[in-house]
Amino acid sequence: MGLRVNRRSEILFLTSIASLQISGFLQSGNPESIISGDNLLLIPGFYIAFLNKEIKKVKLNSISVSAFMFGVITILLVPLYVDIKDSVVFGTDVNMMKFVRTGIRLFMVYSFVSYLSISVRNFKLGVLVVLVMGSIIAISMYVPEFFESLGFSVIQWGIQDDMSNPERFAGISGANVNAAGAMLTTLFAATLYMLQMKLIKPKTAFMLSALFFIGIFRTASRTAIIITIVIYIIYLFQSQKKINIKKISLNFIALAVFIIFFYYYGETVLTRFETNQKAGYGGLGGRMSYWVMYLNDIINNPHYLLVGNNKPSTYERSPHNNYIWIMFHAGAVFLIFAFMNLRKVFGLRKNVIRNTILISIDPLYIATPILLYWVTGTYPISWYGLILLMATGIFLNKNLEITDLLKDSNHSNILAISNRRN
Repeated sequence: MGLRVNRRSEILFLTSIASLQISGFLQSGNPESIISGDNLLLIPGFYIAFLNKEIKKVKLNSISVSAFMFGVITILLVPLYVDIKDSVVFGTDVNMMKFVRTGIRLFMVYSFVSYLSISVRNFKLGVLVVLVMGSIIAISMYVPEFFESLGFSVIQWGIQDDMSNPERFAGISGANVNAAGAMLTTLFAATLYMLQMKLIKPKTAFMLSALFFIGIFRTASRTAIIITIVIYIIYLFQSQKKINIKKISLNFIALAVFIIFFYYYGETVLTRFETNQKAGYGGLGGRMSYWVMYLNDIINNPHYLLVGNNKPSTYERSPHNNYIWIMFHAGAVFLIFAFMNLRKVFGLRKNVIRNTILISIDPLYIATPILLYWVTGTYPISWYGLILLMATGIFLNKNLEITDLLKDSNHSNILAISNRRN
């Protein structure tokens, strides 16, 4: 029997977690302030996570911890180091409050994954809450005025950042439009996995996927659309091992839905793909020219790979590539440590899955959108994305509804439990 969380506390906890990816709710004054509407939404969840004995009893396994460290490095340590380094070298200010906010959210993510580990019920319910909240963010891109009337800030951009004619939306996600698109592709991938493992019903998966499609097209992110196609191809190869009429029909329906959304919302996307041919900054050619500039700077100053840049950038634009951004501003050491942890996620998990019948999210579905987005974006990872990446280390038996907690890297305890059941 798994650990149980009080029902009322559970509702408050899940509601708080759902708001992790919301920014600008009832916001006033400094957006980085601790006292703000979106932080107030986190108070019940933080209180429960800090005091609840059931959640605190759970010890995450090495896979989830490695995924968490990937998030800590990219979300917290890299920006903190860059701010401190720039303060010392260039005399800029360091706003510690934003790092306190980040630390609070990292604690809640860790606690939430502990909650997911309690039982299959918790896992299914918790992941579904994340997916539903992601769909609400997608809806907010379609009816921004309604959400603004409720006190939310809705991010809207125009083509080439022309705010006089907003045609791109990030909704209430608090991210830029490209990062919001990447986040929705991650949620789309998780939905396909849940469908593949029969953890959600096809109708639910279809509805969520449709809403994610709306959101992805509303962001008008070319990268997000390409990632969506890649993810669906991975899903086809992973799940369609036996071809039948039902599966063929579902794929044709999915294709029809994609065409319908492209018909209604694809004009902005097509416009942005056309800019790619003009080799302006908005196109890939223009962005690649910035990659070359930044890489030339690194080649001419190899010590950047150790400590980051100690000269101001001569470029007005971001490199639009997170790999290059980290190497230029913080050094390759952070990137190496981040990928060492991500490699552990895949390596350790492979050893477990090879020897057990326990179900777990395939990190291929979650890591692919993140790593592909980094090619053209610099937003590290969404809170929902980090939750799902950490959830790849949760191993549950769908029939027994109990948690197997890994305590060491060789997974001897999980194998013993699994063999005892079989």
